[in-house]
Amino acid sequence: KTETFKVKGTPKVTVEARNCSVTVKGWDKPEVQYLVTKFSKLQQPVNYKVDRSDTQVNIRVTEETAPLTDSSVVFGDLSRVRVEVYVPKKSNLRILTNREIRIENVSGDVELEGGEDAVNIRDVDGRLRVATRDGSIRVIGFRGDLESRTVDGAMNLEGDFQKINAQTADGTIVLTLPENVSANIESNREDIETEGISLVRAAAGDKKNVSVWKVGNGGGNSSASYRLYTTADGQIFIRSSNNLRTSF
Repeated sequence: KTETFKVKGTPKVTVEARNCSVTVKGWDKPEVQYLVTKFSKLQQPVNYKVDRSDTQVNIRVTEETAPLTDSSVVFGDLSRVRVEVYVPKKSNLRILTNREIRIENVSGDVELEGGEDAVNIRDVDGRLRVATRDGSIRVIGFRGDLESRTVDGAMNLEGDFQKINAQTADGTIVLTLPENVSANIESNREDIETEGISLVRAAAGDKKNVSVWKVGNGGGNSSASYRLYTTADGQIFIRSSNNLRTSF
């Protein structure tokens, strides 16, 4: 199922698609295009609804997941639904699913809610809020403010951040920063590991059970502000982008 239509300005695009993988990519057209694909041996229709105006698009896919059994695995009876959306590069997004999320080349206010599968974000700027239960969070080439939360998933965060509020229970936070960055880092952990980045201890003020460090000049009003929190079973690792070797 697919459709393309014109939009104006910076549209707000919402995708509610539980049990579906969701991919959103920005393009240079003032149009929104969606493609909903169902893979199944059973001849069952895709249950979805689209509401739209010149400035808003709401895509809702209702897909029930059958209980996982030995026979369904052996005989391949499980169905899968994939939602792909192309949006103007300047768009505001809200994505809700418990499957994989991939976002690329979008600028705006982006809110992502995942579950146990991975969330991958590349070349996004603006304000990003992402949350999962156990799914990993991977951010590459981001510019702006980030709020990131997960329970057991790992976080790999790379970009030019103005603000970060990253929290995980038992996961690992790997933060990759550009050269010559100036930032203040606040954490409940004393044992932050670094590679190619120097941290200078700073006064924590009235805050209890909190450690504060400066990166670069730090301390100034124009400096970036990063809050990195984990439980005792989590880890925090900060490195320079010079040490980054990655693929998407």
